[in-house]
Amino acid sequence: MTATVIIPHLSDSQKLQRTLESIRRAAAGLDVQILPIEDRERRGAAWGRNVGIAKATSDVIFFADSDDTVREGFFREPMAEIERTVAAAGVLLLRTFM
Repeated sequence: MTATVIIPHLSDSQKLQRTLESIRRAAAGLDVQILPIEDRERRGAAWGRNVGIAKATSDVIFFADSDDTVREGFFREPMAEIERTVAAAGVLLLRTFM
């Protein structure tokens, strides 16, 4: 199972770098795509999330803000639970485009 972490952000690269590093550590060993979406025109976080959703190719999507820090291993439990739930229900995840 694959995941994408969408991070809408403005141009504050120092805060964003801390966020990216914490997400990389938290996602170590998992198939996680990190997708920062820069909002140069200040359209808002919702716009950035929607752009990220349209670009993501994964089974699961997580959102983070550009000033978040994520603890190591953060993604392991939800990813494992999603995999267990899907397997138990015999459900296929289908990507729906808006």
